[in-house]
Amino acid sequence: MIRERYLLTGSEGFLGRAIRRRISTTSASLCCVDLLPNSRPDYVRLDLVDEAASLSRLMSEFRPQVVIHAAWSGSGVTNLGRNLTATWNVLQSANGIGREALVATVGSAAEYGAQPFELIPETARELPVGIYGIFKLAQSRLVHLARREGQRAAVLRLFNLIGPALPDSLAPAQFMRQLRQVARGERNTVEFGGLSGVRDYLYVDDVARTILALTAVDDLPDTVNICSGRGTRMMDMLQEIATQLGVEVVQGPERPLSGLQVERSVGSTELLRSILGSVPEFDLREAVRLSLNER
Repeated sequence: MIRERYLLTGSEGFLGRAIRRRISTTSASLCCVDLLPNSRPDYVRLDLVDEAASLSRLMSEFRPQVVIHAAWSGSGVTNLGRNLTATWNVLQSANGIGREALVATVGSAAEYGAQPFELIPETARELPVGIYGIFKLAQSRLVHLARREGQRAAVLRLFNLIGPALPDSLAPAQFMRQLRQVARGERNTVEFGGLSGVRDYLYVDDVARTILALTAVDDLPDTVNICSGRGTRMMDMLQEIATQLGVEVVQGPERPLSGLQVERSVGSTELLRSILGSVPEFDLREAVRLSLNER
């Protein structure tokens, strides 16, 4: 089942583009909101912080059944207020058109931080270890507050993503960029730390598909993990990228993880499976191939 009208914030970002592509394959109407200039007919350039009144008018005119809030302004300390204000404005403007609209906010596994669980459930007490996780948890608290006040709102907590045009701040993008430099003869060696870590990866298009499936659910829980439930070693990710680029990897002494890194972060799929009947699967080789071919 697909809803008829979606409003998507952060539509020009890595995940936003994948969600936009997915919705475009359906008959649904879509209104995209971001700060970047764009001439597409489905696009509105709007600042979620400074143009709250314009956002409320847009919400009233378009009347979405689902708002997917994927906008994020970065994790610098100065951005905390902007991200929280943007989220609150989205929640308030959606609430202003009646409580039938679902606000699905993109969360992060970074909110969980270091956990004792092999597979992290949604009920785990959040213990973020870095600024990004702390900021995203604060955002989730706002969403949960709105829900307690009667609004239809949920946090979709994403684990790790890979795909074309992955942001350079993420490890697989750094692997691809530097190993391509080696393949082109631009450098002889590269060094990476944190390769003993284990992460729960999904291809970005599978995440977009799962988000749309969840937003079609009438009684969505307040928090849902979007994950595969399978761990991928960062060393295996690096090795697969190197193999597909034809670069040899020689493993040296492992550098210890810093205090801001988590050894293992793999999500429990129990709730996701109970809602949708299935969970997305992750194929490392295919995900790397698609990411390298299109990046």
